[in-house]
Amino acid sequence: MATEVKRYTEQMINTKRALGELNHPTSADVDLERACHLVESLTQDSSNSNIYIGKSKVLSTPSGLIVQSLIRDGCSVGMSTRSLGKLVPMEGGDDVSRVKDMRLVGIDCV
Repeated sequence: MATEVKRYTEQMINTKRALGELNHPTSADVDLERACHLVESLTQDSSNSNIYIGKSKVLSTPSGLIVQSLIRDGCSVGMSTRSLGKLVPMEGGDDVSRVKDMRLVGIDCV
């Protein structure tokens, strides 16, 4: 995970291309017409290396305005990562797999 977050930070966050969509689409492509926020940072939690904390800026796009309204009206808005990878069965585990070659695509507002 750390390697992929580093790549995503360098290629997407640092170049201001880390856009997230409203809802969690089924496509691996980020649809610019649905963009609602820009991810500004992802940092590993110092107390748990399996947790990453992100910071995003809500955009003034149509989808971003929906998110702004939801937040102003007191709704809790969550985030969800969208990734690609290969599921590889683990030895000795029935229906247990691990992800190989993970690629973080986006962090969406849900």
